[in-house]
Amino acid sequence: MTFQDTQLQQYYDLHLGKVANALGELGPVHTLIAAHVWFAMLEGAHSARVHEIIDRLLSAPMRPALRRWYGRSGVEIDSTAVDVRSQLSRLAGERFDSMPEIPLNPS
Repeated sequence: MTFQDTQLQQYYDLHLGKVANALGELGPVHTLIAAHVWFAMLEGAHSARVHEIIDRLLSAPMRPALRRWYGRSGVEIDSTAVDVRSQLSRLAGERFDSMPEIPLNPS
């Protein structure tokens, strides 16, 4: 993934390299959410970097992985991650949270 901002690119590359093997296809989502939290804390929620991160998270290619990230069952997330999820859900007009598993052939 290529970013316009060099600091954001460095952060993404460094952190993705640390989690890529463990998280596979969800590594980019994890890294973007961590970058969102970091840059929002440093620069505020309306910084250009934070907006670029949000744009990437909500992009069509990332949306399925974002759904899987938040749809993982049995995973507890902290209040900061809940806030990010709420913001993304509001912006996307879609709920990103774990859904109860529905059997394919209900009886």
